[in-house]
Amino acid sequence: MNQPVQLRARFYLLLLLAMILPLLAGGCARSQLPVLIGAEGEPVSFKRRELHVERDWIHHVSRTAYRQPGLFFRPAAGGQEFMVEQWGLPDYTRKLRSMQGEPVVEWIYLDPALVCQFIEGELIFQGPLTDYEQLLLLRGRPDSVELMRDERGETRDVLSYQGLLVSRLEVYYLVNGRVVYGNEGN
Repeated sequence: MNQPVQLRARFYLLLLLAMILPLLAGGCARSQLPVLIGAEGEPVSFKRRELHVERDWIHHVSRTAYRQPGLFFRPAAGGQEFMVEQWGLPDYTRKLRSMQGEPVVEWIYLDPALVCQFIEGELIFQGPLTDYEQLLLLRGRPDSVELMRDERGETRDVLSYQGLLVSRLEVYYLVNGRVVYGNEGN
């Protein structure tokens, strides 16, 4: 081979190695799960909120928020396996992107009224099933959502559902995941 072709081949080989090595190194290291730190320095578990809850033509075309686990459902190792051993398979699951940008898997158990959230198979939140999740289960994704958080840390949601063929508007006002006002009208 002539010298320019050899130099070009070496350049492409070095470029390929420069692209592959960080991928290999990143695949070996386990990422740190994000946590909040409490007043005494202990990790605090908190429920992740979905970045795009509402139904739109970019993120969610379907109204369906949760799905029942299929025949080939397999839990990931770690926290998911533990939950399956303790409670069995979940009644409903969904994948979401949190407001912090994390890929979260959420499980719902109806009988003990329990919500579990996982990142990379590790349990990051376990808490009671609220009206918020029940609305998403029964009504699906809303057409519009307003989320507010006040100075006390309370979350306030307004979920609006519009009828497709009939002019109908349903509005639900929630405080910390509990419905305080619901209006189903024509």
